[in-house]
Amino acid sequence: MTSRITKGHLVKASVKANFKPGELKLNDTPDQAIDAMIEVAGATVQYMPKHPPVSEVNGVVKFTGKTMDAKVTHAKYMTDTQVTSATIRFPDLNAADVRLFLDMDVNAPAKDVVAFMSLPDLDKAKKLNLNSSVTGKASGNAKLDFIAFSDTDDEKKSPGTGHINYAIAANLINVSQAAFMGNRDVDNANMKVNLNNKGIKALGKAKINQVPMNIDLTTSFARDHETTYAVRLDMPVARLPDFGLPKLDFAKGTMGVNAKFISSDTADEANATLDLTHTEIGLPEHGFLKKMGDKATLELATSESTPGKTLIKSFLFTEGDGTASGKGEFDKAANDFSTLTFDVLRIGNHDLTYLDYEKSAEGIKLAAKGHVFDLSPYLSKVQSKKPDETYDIDIKTDRLILGEKREMKDVTVQADCGRQCRSANINATLPNGSKFVYTISHGELSAACDNAGQLIKVLGIFDGIEGGKMLLSGTYKEDRLEGRMEMQDYTLKNAPTLTKIITIASFTGILDTLTGNGIYFSRLSAPFVYRHDVLVLKEAKAHGSALGITADGVIDIPNSKINLSGTLVPSYTMNSLIGNIPLIGEMLVGHSGGGIIAINYSVKGDTKDPSISVNPLSVLTPGFLRGIFNIFDEPAPDFDKIDAERKKAEEKKAGEKAPVTPEPSAKPSTLPSPDLLKQ
Repeated sequence: MTSRITKGHLVKASVKANFKPGELKLNDTPDQAIDAMIEVAGATVQYMPKHPPVSEVNGVVKFTGKTMDAKVTHAKYMTDTQVTSATIRFPDLNAADVRLFLDMDVNAPAKDVVAFMSLPDLDKAKKLNLNSSVTGKASGNAKLDFIAFSDTDDEKKSPGTGHINYAIAANLINVSQAAFMGNRDVDNANMKVNLNNKGIKALGKAKINQVPMNIDLTTSFARDHETTYAVRLDMPVARLPDFGLPKLDFAKGTMGVNAKFISSDTADEANATLDLTHTEIGLPEHGFLKKMGDKATLELATSESTPGKTLIKSFLFTEGDGTASGKGEFDKAANDFSTLTFDVLRIGNHDLTYLDYEKSAEGIKLAAKGHVFDLSPYLSKVQSKKPDETYDIDIKTDRLILGEKREMKDVTVQADCGRQCRSANINATLPNGSKFVYTISHGELSAACDNAGQLIKVLGIFDGIEGGKMLLSGTYKEDRLEGRMEMQDYTLKNAPTLTKIITIASFTGILDTLTGNGIYFSRLSAPFVYRHDVLVLKEAKAHGSALGITADGVIDIPNSKINLSGTLVPSYTMNSLIGNIPLIGEMLVGHSGGGIIAINYSVKGDTKDPSISVNPLSVLTPGFLRGIFNIFDEPAPDFDKIDAERKKAEEKKAGEKAPVTPEPSAKPSTLPSPDLLKQ
């Protein structure tokens, strides 16, 4: 023991011996046999091998036959650590393993604290990501106990081999260090810290990456090195990436954060409550906008074990009367949700009991069930999809919103679509009660609606048609759809392109009708080919008593381009009567039912503002109408018969138990028969 004390001088000393006969021969000195005291000044003590010595020691040491107790009034340790008071105790000098207990109050520079925690048998600085760049001060109390001497040959019990027990309670004062807490800079930390063999706990305030916050940190020194820290702060959304969090391009402002993070060698987890009152969040692709100043909160639990992926184990969002809860996964690279599942979604226009959204490189899966589903935010994704992307959709809702003032009721949608739809079933009721059915099965498409004008308006295609019964049929052949659309008894109003053609042709009476009550058409037949979002019309024809029209050409939907040409026949009924005049009619129009007054037209360019031309020389060309309207010599589809079949099928279906999930390939019972569709 005395060999570890060097330098300094003896101020005073005293010793009393009280040995009973025979006690000097004992291996262990009796406790009452010795009563000694020494006072030292300026001494240097090597308290443990491989650790730096304590210098400038002033204190009093008392011995008995079994114990040693020292009270230190001053000492210096490491670079500039000042020991203001300390007690040192050996409770049993006669033990085989002599343990030392040290209790000291110190004031230290932060660099000394880091150096101390880097010493053998401690070695915790690296685990805590502490380094010598640290600045600031610390003051507090440190308690240590370890084996100072051993009579055994057990190397594990020898001094300096991992048997230090320690408990440190300190106050950190303006401590700063770069690249701490997950490589984040810490500045002006003022905290209470408790450190022992099991871990560290710190509580206080600091700036992390220049963001002020309240911190409650707990780190375990167990094998998986688990760190738990709770923080409370106002976090600027733009600073989230500085903390290893996703960059939220859809949000701005400040979040009030009350969060608990658990980090280990295998995963990082978080539980947080966010006050979003001063946050603006815009997710137009999901139909969501939270305005700045509107009170809202978000509770969530996350986990991150896969690089680049944040698993949202649960979330609960509340804003006013709205609420949403569920789970999901956030893809940091794509800066978007790869999956998002709601068990409740009552936000904005939505009122759903279930919604599941999944996005991958192949495409999107979307399933929804509930009272109201606003599909409009997702339509842009479908319309702008890549050719090889797939869309798997399964929706059942009382109301389906497709846009402003555009919705359907009692809707079921099942669709599996890639470059073309492999299967689809849609049943819906339009606002006026009209039915719409649509199916794709085994390469065949069929659809029917008893108010085509309202359907086209609800779908956001065109709002200038009133009434009309529609049948649509087609066949998928390789990469294209070949089909025909039939319509009967509809009125056309507010058609800008047709208005321009009629204006140029100076058909004043027809123009007045079109811009007034509209032009009635008794029938439309439009054969088409649809391939890669390009629509090709061939011999499309429509007629009514006031007007007949044909159209051939191409509409490039993605590029908003049009190239159509055709013929316009005013006063179609009267024109056709001329062809019934014996001999003269045949000479003028070439066949019975033709007409003498007509023009050729073309529409080219951008669909929003196309270039329109009319050939006035075609007005009086005899025989040019030959064959144009002969398609209308064929019988029209029997819509009344189709309606009767549909009602009969609906009555039969109403008496049966509805299946839970209809098979994708099954045609709805409300569809007209294929034979009727092909008429």
